[in-house]
Parts: sequence; C-alpha cells; structure tokens
Amino acid sequence: MQKSKILCVIPARNGSVGLPNKNMKNLNGKPLIQWTIESAVKSKLISKIVLSSDSNKIIKFVKKKYKNIVEVPFKRPKNISNNNSPVSKAVIHAIKFYEKKNEKFDYVILLEPTSPIRFKSDI
Repeated sequence: MQKSKILCVIPARNGSVGLPNKNMKNLNGKPLIQWTIESAVKSKLISKIVLSSDSNKIIKFVKKKYKNIVEVPFKRPKNISNNNSPVSKAVIHAIKFYEKKNEKFDYVILLEPTSPIRFKSDI
C-alpha cells in the first residue's frame, strides 16, 4: 500500500483588524506560527508543509527557523490576503501552485496559527 501524499497549508497573513500581527504573537515563549509548525512536524504523516503568507516578517522568520522543513515558495498575492478573503482561497492558491509543478497530493490539511493548542494525534 502506497503512503498518501499530504500537503499541509499554514496560512499566516499579516493584516488583522482585531489583533495586528497576531500570527507572531508570543504564547508561552513561542510565536503562534511556531506552535503550528511544530505540531505539523510532529505528526509524521504530512508530506510537505507550506507557508502561505503576505508578511515579509513571517516569511523571514519561517525561512530562517525552518529552512529545510517548511517550504515558502511564494508570497501570497494581495488579492487573497485582505481581511475579507476566505482562507480557502489561500489553500486553493497553494494547491494550484504545486499542480503547475506537476506535484499532486491525496489530501490537504489546513493548520491555522491562531489555533495553536493541538496534539499530533489531532492531526
């Protein structure tokens, strides 16, 4: 039996009306984005982790801390990064990016940094 290919999309846009820069807010010594990435890595089921962000600060942090673990192949376009953009558009954008590279996945998982309390068994 062949192992399923699973793409994990972590959406972390810059703009937030209620709590600016919320994805980089510290929770018990780590930014929210870090908790999410670490959960994805611990799951051992995910084939590829990709960050979808319009924030230079978040992109720089992830590229530096998770250079060979999390892919940051693009900066999320502005037209799907505003306050009214559904997160599904970021997921579709990531899937289409990989499809253009002839990379297909059996499943896609969305892990939002604003829900940092999760266990690998949840994933």
